[in-house]
Amino acid sequence: PHPDLVARLGEDRHLGLGNNARRALVPGCGLGHDAEALAKAGWEVTAVDFAAELEPLVRGRFGPLGCRFFAEDALTFSDDEPYDLLFDHTFFCAVHPEDRPKFGDLAARLVKPGGRVCSIVFPAGKQTEAGGPPWGMVTEDLASALGPDFDRVEDSPVTYCGHPSWEERWASFARA
Repeated sequence: PHPDLVARLGEDRHLGLGNNARRALVPGCGLGHDAEALAKAGWEVTAVDFAAELEPLVRGRFGPLGCRFFAEDALTFSDDEPYDLLFDHTFFCAVHPEDRPKFGDLAARLVKPGGRVCSIVFPAGKQTEAGGPPWGMVTEDLASALGPDFDRVEDSPVTYCGHPSWEERWASFARA
């Protein structure tokens, strides 16, 4: 998992949401490292990825932690109960810039009032013209996709972990 996420979970397992936070959604979870880190920190995690072949790879790690995995398009995922946290790490940057409003729709549908969207903004230094995925992004792109129902709480640099010429940032938004 991302070292900054692990450090933040060690300091505040609720990411500023208080002691009642419990449900986290990880769209575009890939191999599930972030979902696993959140589950180990006490979150009830739902992980979603369109790659069905990931299911056998994550089932063994997720099962004992109580994580759920759904093999479907995360942008159209729905659930009966809202989430306290939507955690994004390399999902938003994989979404074509024209489709990013769908990420905002996902958050509006599934993050409860008072909940958070936390994102590792990556690759922040990559120009959009360079193509993707990953598509270049900045915190403003995320803010624009989320819209006026989400207030920026944090936007700060994180520990280098990726491409040497691309910056990473931690961005957190609270749902009004």
